[in-house]
Amino acid sequence: MKEELISKKELLALTGISYGQLYRWKRLKLIPESWFIKQATTTGQETFFIKDKILKRVAFILDNKDKYSLEELASILSPVFTNKLFRSGELKKNRWLDPSILQQCEECFSKKTFTFTEVLFMTIMSKWKEEWKLEESAITEWISSVKSWLPQLKNNSYRLIMCEKGEKKLYLLTEQGKSFFLDSGTRQLEAADLEEWAKDLHRRLSEHDYVNLLEGDR
Repeated sequence: MKEELISKKELLALTGISYGQLYRWKRLKLIPESWFIKQATTTGQETFFIKDKILKRVAFILDNKDKYSLEELASILSPVFTNKLFRSGELKKNRWLDPSILQQCEECFSKKTFTFTEVLFMTIMSKWKEEWKLEESAITEWISSVKSWLPQLKNNSYRLIMCEKGEKKLYLLTEQGKSFFLDSGTRQLEAADLEEWAKDLHRRLSEHDYVNLLEGDR
């Protein structure tokens, strides 16, 4: 399953932004460095982006650059909660988190405080559990996979994929911009862009009385 890419040259022509603007936004972290995908072409190495993501990001920046400074936009686009811990007792107050998933995570991780990334996975699980009526056993297996993935993750530049083979659900975690291939008996059900979900989670936490959620700096 390969996402459509757009070259840097095509991006600049399509959006009207300049080379200088693009790389200034990169330096200020309005556009993550991981979004700049280097690929070999017949004319040499070129830079590409995942088309849908970069066009949405550029449109957001252009629509808001007169309302906020670039530094403020960088703060909006980069969650400020990433270095915080969240108490399970307060997380239970959020209706978008499934209580049973939170309880299973407490048992699997043997703790009652969670990182932003752990809450991010719980949020996706809660949504997919509701939409796909996932069994508790499937969630337990998924949580175990997440626990093994977490120590290897450096950022949120990944896609979480849910597939189905027969009656069994399978979960894949792949880097942004990377291809993956499924066998003929497996079909993709869902895909979650962790960076986009992280932005939405940041918004949800911002709307909540998150002062009580924060356990403290990691």
